[in-house]
Amino acid sequence: MKTASFFDIDGTLFNGFIMNEFSKHLLQKNLFEKKYFEKFSTYIKDYQEKKITYRKASLVLSQVYALGLKGRKKKDIEKEAEEFVKKLKFFSYAMPLVKLMQSKGMIIAMSGAPIDPAVYLKDIFGFDLVYGTELVVKDGVFTGEVKTNLVIREEKEMILAKIIKEHNIDLMQSFGFGDTEQDVSFLEKVGYPVALNPNTELKKIAKRNNWPCFTPGDDVLEGIKNILKAEKKEIKGRTISKGSAEGEVIISHEPISFFGGVDPDTGVVVESGHELEGKCVGGKILVFPHGKGSTVGSYTLYRMKKNGVAPKAIVNRECEPIVAVGAIIAEIPAIDMLEKDPLKILRNGQKVRVDADKGVLEL
Repeated sequence: MKTASFFDIDGTLFNGFIMNEFSKHLLQKNLFEKKYFEKFSTYIKDYQEKKITYRKASLVLSQVYALGLKGRKKKDIEKEAEEFVKKLKFFSYAMPLVKLMQSKGMIIAMSGAPIDPAVYLKDIFGFDLVYGTELVVKDGVFTGEVKTNLVIREEKEMILAKIIKEHNIDLMQSFGFGDTEQDVSFLEKVGYPVALNPNTELKKIAKRNNWPCFTPGDDVLEGIKNILKAEKKEIKGRTISKGSAEGEVIISHEPISFFGGVDPDTGVVVESGHELEGKCVGGKILVFPHGKGSTVGSYTLYRMKKNGVAPKAIVNRECEPIVAVGAIIAEIPAIDMLEKDPLKILRNGQKVRVDADKGVLEL
């Protein structure tokens, strides 16, 4: 399988909104309707002043952009796009970052920017694949309709599924770089998500999932190099229950009561108000501080194992008797007291290996 690095462009590599800048460029060339450019500017201002959400702005702006180009010839817009892209100024870290990730595998741009200018980024950065927002064209003329809006999360998810299938991508060994909550479409699926210049919503999501965050004021390149160095690493801990398992991490920052808190028939957390309420821990590497509640929780873990819905392995900050006994009788690999706090260094969805025979966590 191949590995890849997925890049958003606007706000991640480019300090701005390419759709807006390109519309301004086309307006100066009399290739964009002025009334739609004015609407465009109004919606951007509303977003900047937090009057509308990023998602609302993204939906409306793509529609306004399409209407502004209605009746224009595609070949004329493509010609201007090539000249326009040559003048773009990117973050200072952008080019060296993309080149660094190129050494790791495929580099793929998934941007909400219009495809006409975006496609030329392939030559500038050396992207293997470039996807952008596309408009409907009939007989070489724009119809005023949006075909694919890649600013929106759902559209990015569909493109991602297509890429994975066609290029056999190993997502757990791949990187993702984005700046808004709409980029969670690929950030939550890769093994190494990175929030670059995150907006408020993405900042919250990144904090919740322990994703690294960088701003232009940080040494972005050095930060990514450190992540690359730490890709494969062993963290020593204490063996609670022997065995080994590999899988995806699911994290709870709250203690777990298996008796009454987890359904032994489904592996779903049912404790009301719990961080993992409604989520299944079966088949996952379950990371949480420690157990709580009744000692019957030990036998709940045993029942879960018999029903095929138990965690593949357990990682605790500090294990206590309920979880320890449950893990041992259910033969679930379990470790605790790691050199580094697992709740701080691990991410939901991250692929790890627990070797409880050696008492280590392999990243």
